[in-house]
Amino acid sequence: MVLKDGITGFFQMSQRKSLPHIEMETFKKEVSGSLAQLGYRLLYFREAGVTPNFHLVVFGKGGERLGVICNSIYPVVALVKEIDVGVCELRYIEDENVENLIESNTSFYIVSTADLDQELTSGALKELNEAELRQINYWKPQTIGEVVFNWWD
Repeated sequence: MVLKDGITGFFQMSQRKSLPHIEMETFKKEVSGSLAQLGYRLLYFREAGVTPNFHLVVFGKGGERLGVICNSIYPVVALVKEIDVGVCELRYIEDENVENLIESNTSFYIVSTADLDQELTSGALKELNEAELRQINYWKPQTIGEVVFNWWD
């Protein structure tokens, strides 16, 4: 998987004025509408900020909780177990029914657990900008997922 320029949220001000941006309201509305078809209801959400670089919506159905995260720059989405406050760790999960609904009813693209858990290689980084490469050198992520969904500041 080749990562797109800007996916980390970092860029060179001298090379561009800004990055694309995924609006939290759009993400929340589209995903909530899709998951309602499976009986999920929105419990809470957190908008991306300086850190993390992703939006989070958490849904409930019975006693089950499901987190959906979205990169704040590109429409890349993953399913996660609910995130513990203060813990910078994502536990990716897969649910074929949820993934199919999101992909067929929204403008977002689901990234598989297998892709997110891929070891980070130089080939995956070839489109990233200089600012992103400096952050990668500093934070030393090991996987694609640690680059796409991060808590870097």
